[in-house]
Amino acid sequence: MKKNNTYLFIIGALIIAIGASVASAFITMAKMPPKGSIPIYYDGKQSYFDPAKASTIDVAGVTMTTKGETKDVSAKGYLLKDVFSLSGIKASDYKSIGATASDSAFATLYPDEVDDPGKVYLIEDTSDKGDKILSLVVFGDKDSKRQLKDIIRIDLAK
Repeated sequence: MKKNNTYLFIIGALIIAIGASVASAFITMAKMPPKGSIPIYYDGKQSYFDPAKASTIDVAGVTMTTKGETKDVSAKGYLLKDVFSLSGIKASDYKSIGATASDSAFATLYPDEVDDPGKVYLIEDTSDKGDKILSLVVFGDKDSKRQLKDIIRIDLAK
């Protein structure tokens, strides 16, 4: 009799464990952002920019390199102001915008820059591994450190 109870207990525990694992997997998958999207954090909330749901535009201009040389940029991309609009965010409601790259490089932008037509973009780019990524481009900027490759996060601060 004790053996049967032990077997029933083990079978019951296994069923509960499997059920909990399946439920956990579904909850985790439901919270995952779309592949290739960038999380945007603001006012204690989180939104995502999903490039697959936005139309690209032609982006062209000149940036500065770390050596002080000019570099021509021509790519498909998204005006950063439009990225925020698609997420229901108005950049002018914030004091600063922070962009973080996969290598932990960080750039600070300001609403007047984002609102300036043709200045700040996320452009389609390719990583060193050949993956599709989005890079930050700030045209007319003498600070080359704000040209970031592979943006993984955007934070807005009031």
